[in-house]
Amino acid sequence: MLKGATIESLYSDEGLSKVDGTTGDRFPDFAANILDCEDEEQLPTGYSERQLVRYLVELRTEGLDPDDIVEVLGDEYMLYVCPDDVLSFLD
Repeated sequence: MLKGATIESLYSDEGLSKVDGTTGDRFPDFAANILDCEDEEQLPTGYSERQLVRYLVELRTEGLDPDDIVEVLGDEYMLYVCPDDVLSFLD
């Protein structure tokens, strides 16, 4: 999901136009919170993955279990993952 080609296609007008309206409406929030960095040279270094891990760890330290985290990701960003994937990602 956070690989260069995916990010590049979503940032392009053509790529974003292929995403349904509701998902497209949520992408700017996801981009601002997870993908955007001050130095574009950081993007290929795993910056986005580190931001996502920080976010997931923050949710976990707030007491959310994997099911709750999945619900938050769906509500905030329309990202759908399995609770086991959250555990695996945080492992």
